[in-house]
Amino acid sequence: MRTPRGERLHIVFTGICNAGKSSLVNAIAGRTLSIVADHPGTTTDPVEKSMEFSALGPVVLVDTAGLDDASVLGSLRTARTNDVLQKADIIIFVTPGNRAPLQCEQTILQKLQQREKPIIVAVTFSEAPSNKEKVTWLEEYKKLAASQDTQNKHRAVRGIYYVSNTENTGIESLKRGIASLADTIEKEITPLEGLVNEGDSIMLVTPIDSAAPKGRLILPETEVLRDALDRNCTVITVQPAQLGAAYANLMQKPKLVVTDSQAFSYTASVLPLHQALTSFSILFARKKGELAWFRDGIAMLDRLNKLNTINLLAIEACTHNRTHEDIATVKIPAMLHAKTGVPVSVTAIRSLSDKPPNEFFDIAVICGSCMATRTLFKAQIAALHEAGIPVVNFGLALAWGSGLMPRAIELFPEYSILRESSYTFINTAQSV
Repeated sequence: MRTPRGERLHIVFTGICNAGKSSLVNAIAGRTLSIVADHPGTTTDPVEKSMEFSALGPVVLVDTAGLDDASVLGSLRTARTNDVLQKADIIIFVTPGNRAPLQCEQTILQKLQQREKPIIVAVTFSEAPSNKEKVTWLEEYKKLAASQDTQNKHRAVRGIYYVSNTENTGIESLKRGIASLADTIEKEITPLEGLVNEGDSIMLVTPIDSAAPKGRLILPETEVLRDALDRNCTVITVQPAQLGAAYANLMQKPKLVVTDSQAFSYTASVLPLHQALTSFSILFARKKGELAWFRDGIAMLDRLNKLNTINLLAIEACTHNRTHEDIATVKIPAMLHAKTGVPVSVTAIRSLSDKPPNEFFDIAVICGSCMATRTLFKAQIAALHEAGIPVVNFGLALAWGSGLMPRAIELFPEYSILRESSYTFINTAQSV
């Protein structure tokens, strides 16, 4: 199975129009991915290419539209670029070395640094005479990078590299510079990290979701299964109807049972109370982020019954066809109403860029984000925290609705910290 895109580090190339971004992406990838032309606005939508990248492992290279695009559609293209920058793990700021620095370039670079992500500056057109003003500007940034490197590694300009896309010089040096950032990137944990050991047995309860692709398990189920096999665990996979008989026939009970969140109530009713139990969605809440990020949302669930109407923001990244069984727009609102007796008004979106959280919502629920990177997931949670909207993920909401809190999370090593200590989320959601 190919590494899912949500598991790959995203390297985003950004800068002004005609800076040589597309040619540079093509040179690094070793093939033509993006159309290259001399007139501004050639790159419209982000262009992505998956590849293996030395010590970084599986990555996605992302070419973007120029941030100074003044065309009719320029503002829309810039918005798309900002969306991509939200999920960037490494930013490559591309600037033409043969042209004087524009004021917008200086503004762009300053705002990129506010994102607290490692930045590399790639100076293109090194085959042409260098512009003296650009050289001076970059020398100043070299000094700034050196001082920042000792203060905040995430905000530092990590290197400046001169490249020629036409003569293919400096490309390998730039690639080595990008690869050198491997130790500075915040990595995702695996779904079962800290929960099982080699030789343990686990049971997966995997109902066939009507919205799942035909002939395939949904991605969280696939990733948990692979992680268990990588850890040399014994895996028993059943549908809910098989659970009772399969569990009763086991001489050695599993270390952990993981269920689809929508089968929480039934699964819990079959298993003994002492059996460790959680859901695929909760595993991904922990994998993509930290359980502490949902502390306020978990507390808010217990206060919803005091409201006249529950204004619910449902964020679901996948673009599957919504059905009568849709979890975001049907099942969770119905569960909240049944549990609290309060009417639920739901606003469903695919991402916060579709509807920034500037309206009043009592609570937000967000999917397991198996298709998103940890960086993007963190940015979305940060935006909700900044707007003062408590948030839980689908699995946590359904565990609460099934009366399985705290059972569904008390097996995690960090549960005691979540329960006993305060937590402050650091907001990293910025816009260029």
